[in-house]
Amino acid sequence: MTHGNAGKYWSMVVLLVAAPSFAAAQAPSPNSAVVIIPELPEIKEITDADRAAAEQAAEDTKAKFAAADYQAAASAAQWAYHQLPNANMALRWAMILGAQNKHRDSFATYLLAYSLDPTDDERTRIEAGLAEQARLCDPPMGWVHIRSTPAAKVMIGHQQTWSQRWVGLSEGKHELVFEAKGYESQSTALQVTPGSAGSVDVVLKQPDADPPRNDVVPPNDSPIEATTAETAIPPIPEFVPWTVLGTGVAIAAVGVGMHVWSREAAETRDSLSRPVEGMDDVDRVTHFLEAHNDAQDRATAAYVLYGVGGAAIATGVVLFFFPESETESAALVPVLSLDRVGVLGTF
Repeated sequence: MTHGNAGKYWSMVVLLVAAPSFAAAQAPSPNSAVVIIPELPEIKEITDADRAAAEQAAEDTKAKFAAADYQAAASAAQWAYHQLPNANMALRWAMILGAQNKHRDSFATYLLAYSLDPTDDERTRIEAGLAEQARLCDPPMGWVHIRSTPAAKVMIGHQQTWSQRWVGLSEGKHELVFEAKGYESQSTALQVTPGSAGSVDVVLKQPDADPPRNDVVPPNDSPIEATTAETAIPPIPEFVPWTVLGTGVAIAAVGVGMHVWSREAAETRDSLSRPVEGMDDVDRVTHFLEAHNDAQDRATAAYVLYGVGGAAIATGVVLFFFPESETESAALVPVLSLDRVGVLGTF
């Protein structure tokens, strides 16, 4: 191989090795999308001095622009906007930037003016400026109004913004991811056309309150056996049986007194069941009915007291023999009826 052929050979090798790297460098990066997010002004109180300074700066802007001193006009317009940040001042600033062929800066400033609640006339001029400068940008741009319910953080590539505002996007496809606390994140794709407006409106969903249960079903060859857990009954204090028994005796004693009282009313009733000397029949019948009702009411009360007292006495007696260390469940149910008085229980 001659020296000349060797040089050609190594040149071809270098080209073959370098070509893929050169092609990769020239190919557009998938992350090269341009996102323009206007920086909205801080809310502040506008004083008379601010208005006067803005008006003076606006006059300077007109004079410098008429003299084709665009650099000085842009500086004056920027100063006027910072003194009085509204759509009108931003619109003037955007027009001067366009005259300087700073198309992306002009587009961003038009978009800023669009976000500051312009009048109808200002809106028409802003939309015309946006359409013109968007096509002149490199890459060409479009503008999109992003909305969501509720308001949410929005990720566009690596750029973060918030919903309910205008943003500028380079032509092509973009993915927007919406995130809000307490809601499921949601992504949506958007195709941007140069020189035109678009919009995205997303309604975020709250996660299910009761997510589906992931119950594990055992295989057929390993059935689940039902087991009964034993519950130990705590020991009963020594004073409880005596207290219950004493209460039952006291209630039964009151029942005895009520029974005696009912018998007195019954005797009075019986004595009035026949004519009484010195008492007419009307008075006798009236007193007879009163005594009869008293006898019945007192007898009923006596039976109730007997039943409650007897049940308490029976419960107290049972508690004396209650097994403290057993783990089986026990139940005591007082029974009171016309034909039975006592306690039903399982031990």
